[in-house]
Amino acid sequence: MQAKAAIIVLASGGRDFVAKTVQKLGDQTLQADHVFALSSRPEDLAGLDTTNPRLSIAVVREGRAAQLNDAIALASGRFRYLVFFDDDFIPSRFYLERAVAILQSSPNIVGLSGRLLADEDLSWSISREEGVCLVNYNEGLAGPVPGTLKDQPLLVSNMAIRGAALGTIRFDENLPVAGYLEAADFCARLARCGKIARTDSLFGVKACLLSPRENGRQIGYAQIANPLYLAREGHLTYRYALSSIAGNLVSNLLHHFWFASALDYRLRLRGNFAAIGHLLRRSHEPFAARARAPSESASRSN
Repeated sequence: MQAKAAIIVLASGGRDFVAKTVQKLGDQTLQADHVFALSSRPEDLAGLDTTNPRLSIAVVREGRAAQLNDAIALASGRFRYLVFFDDDFIPSRFYLERAVAILQSSPNIVGLSGRLLADEDLSWSISREEGVCLVNYNEGLAGPVPGTLKDQPLLVSNMAIRGAALGTIRFDENLPVAGYLEAADFCARLARCGKIARTDSLFGVKACLLSPRENGRQIGYAQIANPLYLAREGHLTYRYALSSIAGNLVSNLLHHFWFASALDYRLRLRGNFAAIGHLLRRSHEPFAARARAPSESASRSN
């Protein structure tokens, strides 16, 4: 018999967030049957309780899409519901209980994400401690929430997926390291099995520190290359892809010239223009972000 729910915590690297996030899961009003803590860097997994039979610790491949696929390989077929959290996502203590309740009561829903109270794309930074306070404050305001469902794509930072719907569906590992829009591709295939939704009854904070999660230039490259790749593969419309590209360019320009920000939009702009250059030379495959976008000495310590 399948266990009910597992939580998978994925590390972004270079900090002790994994242990803190796993410890924080002890506050959930419904405890997971099992927790997986995964990272491509063994040092990210330090401080975890290796004697806990309900905790699995594993070193997985590098690359966001590859890590997600490794997580699915470890947990699929064993649990009815899989809940994915980034290690810098601070969930409400009601998250798992409400996610399981929604999936149980709505068998047509195959994927579900919650609302971000704050995230790394904001133009200010938020520490983990501030994030915990913000979550606690919103929990005090909320009370019982019926949970209106909105037809919106999943957020990789927090998502609950019906295990039976996964089958052979996986994330596209041809996407760049930054993994921009990997959820759009994944959702396009998962949606063939049922409904994808978001709900405000699930919420949390994505802590944002001063260093970008991924190399800023690679993010900028992916903002151009990935939408075009996904449109060509039929997972996005060209209209959506071009709208996404235009929006990112405008946002990066505005932040670079007019707003003080913790994120390096100058590097994102360089990545944007590098991708456009490769596109004009007909060399815009998404793997080029790894091979061609020049690396910067950006820290992965956020």
